[in-house]
Amino acid sequence: MLTPEQNVVRRRRLVKVGQEISRLGFVKGTAGNASVRADDGFLVTPSGMSYADMKPNDIVHLDMEGNIRQGRWLAKSNTKPSSEWHLHQAIFEARPDVNAVLHTHPTFSTTLAVLGKPLPAIHYLIGIVNGCEVPCAPYRTFGTGELSEIVVKTMGDRHACLLDHHGLVAVASDLWDALELTIQIESLAELYWRACAMGEPSIIDDEEMDRVCAKFKAMNYGPQ
Repeated sequence: MLTPEQNVVRRRRLVKVGQEISRLGFVKGTAGNASVRADDGFLVTPSGMSYADMKPNDIVHLDMEGNIRQGRWLAKSNTKPSSEWHLHQAIFEARPDVNAVLHTHPTFSTTLAVLGKPLPAIHYLIGIVNGCEVPCAPYRTFGTGELSEIVVKTMGDRHACLLDHHGLVAVASDLWDALELTIQIESLAELYWRACAMGEPSIIDDEEMDRVCAKFKAMNYGPQ
């Protein structure tokens, strides 16, 4: 069980990451959400709250059935979990290796998602997602179990997945790793966009990407 100090630290990290994705322009307004595992469930950012105004007390504690275990510590609060809590729940249940989930709408990654396209291996660094591409999950309505199911299925054992007409999800063992992965993927998506503007970029073949992924694992490179 988390100590009160550990609970506060995790809440503060969620707030800081929320503020950072806002500063980076990966979300607009109150969009996006983040979570970390906690006692018998997970801590997730609240719904409809500005990251600038968000405080550690606003982070919502849910069990794996989606029941609120601990919302705002102040009395009579109406704080609600992110509308995408199903997505976080489903990933945590399917992926015991994942301790943090970060969902954002960065411009270049979301541009690919709007087109329903994956991010291919235009650079060997794609291997940091533990695969030959960042796949794109088919469209499902936001905040639904159907979306959660298709994202888990599409992502498989990778560390990231695009959501058709929606955005990007990155997962890792640590919240800061999930943020770093999001930054790297957005940079690669921008590189792909710029390369496509000049012509048809060549794609690294799967055999070579398998070697890259194996090397990354041996080096403990990228999100763990």
